[in-house]
Amino acid sequence: MKSKSVLSLLLIFCLFLPLVPRVEALTAPSVAAEAIVLADLDSGSILYEKNMHVQRPPASLTKIMTGLLAVEAVERGDIGMDTVITAPTDCWTGLDSDSSNAEISPGEQMTFGDYLYCALVKSANEACNVIASAVAGNIQNFVNRMNTRAAELGAGNTYFSDTNGLSSTRHYTTAYDLFLISREAMRHELFAEIVDTLSYEIPPTNIHKTTRILKNSNALICQDGVYGDDYLYPGAAGVKTGYTSVAGYCLVSTAQSDDDDIHLLAVLLGCGGPLNTGEEDYGNFSGTIRLYNWAFRNFVQRPVVAYGEEVTRVPAAYSKGNAPAVLRSTEEITLLLPKDMEEDSIQIVPEIQYKELTAPIPAGTVLGTAKVLIDGKPYATVKLATAEAVEQDKTAYYKAKVKETLSIPWVKPALAATGIIFLVVLFLIIRYKALRRRHLQERAEKEERRRLEEQREASLAESRAVQEDMMRFRQTLPPEKNDAPLSSSFYRVKAQTRDDDHSEDIASLFHDNQE
Repeated sequence: MKSKSVLSLLLIFCLFLPLVPRVEALTAPSVAAEAIVLADLDSGSILYEKNMHVQRPPASLTKIMTGLLAVEAVERGDIGMDTVITAPTDCWTGLDSDSSNAEISPGEQMTFGDYLYCALVKSANEACNVIASAVAGNIQNFVNRMNTRAAELGAGNTYFSDTNGLSSTRHYTTAYDLFLISREAMRHELFAEIVDTLSYEIPPTNIHKTTRILKNSNALICQDGVYGDDYLYPGAAGVKTGYTSVAGYCLVSTAQSDDDDIHLLAVLLGCGGPLNTGEEDYGNFSGTIRLYNWAFRNFVQRPVVAYGEEVTRVPAAYSKGNAPAVLRSTEEITLLLPKDMEEDSIQIVPEIQYKELTAPIPAGTVLGTAKVLIDGKPYATVKLATAEAVEQDKTAYYKAKVKETLSIPWVKPALAATGIIFLVVLFLIIRYKALRRRHLQERAEKEERRRLEEQREASLAESRAVQEDMMRFRQTLPPEKNDAPLSSSFYRVKAQTRDDDHSEDIASLFHDNQE
């Protein structure tokens, strides 16, 4: 009997075992819900889950997507919060008169902002249809956009067939998909402001002559709403309630710790309550509170990777001094983890993009990422970059390249052939230069001989001319003077009377002849 009791306790423990690192050291919260997600809103880490990928009807949690698309339209400038919209005739399509509404009538004129507060604060179903027509032209076009946006956010197990969640067929999502959609919606300041509004007044319109006051249906933040004041939770903010007989009581909410250090988002689907299980307790609120209390008691923000922390060193070919590339984290990673988690549960696993690193590598070059694993499961990723430049050893680089080139089979024969061709060409060039030098020398010698020959002939011609002048001069002398030797002064005078360059030489020549 005792062994059966122990076995039963173990089975219960396993059913509520949260999917977080070393969570077996924690006491799992007891929450009666068909599907649950409790997550760190900042990092997106799942702290606790139950059937989070099981498809279920979301009821009015559908309006989170409706509100997200409406807010995005406002942010794009497609429509303004003060834009006056006339409710179309089909705004009550598919609705019962007793379904959640804000008494909006076809033809009624209100601002787009009024309709948005009706949908997200009062959970008015007809307001969602008015929003759909104002943003997309008609309800079906808007529903198509809802499904497209869900796919963009990674909500692959979601399909919407209306704007408000009243459909019970072909309208489904999962706790995890609602976490993705809600997390994105809460990133938008306008959406977060609206879903955290406790009450909102709609001024008189062309149809209603009195002011309508909307009360938020989220009992975690509103004490005078439809669910009373038993579930007020300090630090809670937004986002949306939902109920149908098929979906049960549902809630998406957020909460932060007293020191604003921990931000949580909880999704509960299929909880019990007065209208479906006959319980007085609304399980969506009480279950959420138990999850928040459990998380705030047992989890703490824990720095896992510091900014600029050295994660790994990777060898870099041809680097100076064989220095490796030192890779450091480009951001700080802090995770919400159990307080009693052991250090060896956390692993930083680098993943380098390149098989080989080659210097030079500039500082700040992103070369890969590092995954943060908690008990073997990935929780975060950080980029890794070089903190300092890795300089190249050019000598080692060129040596390696030469060696690499020579290792190619055809390179050596090609180099040998190139060498032979080079030597032949060099020989021909040298021979050509030698022949040209000899040719030029012979040509210069021939030119010199020609010049000397011309010089000799000119000298002889000059000599003959002088002799002829001398003969003519003798003939002019008296007979008794003809036999007398001519004085050197005569020849010098005759030589000086000539204008050519050889006058002195000729005079000297005749002087010598006289002697």
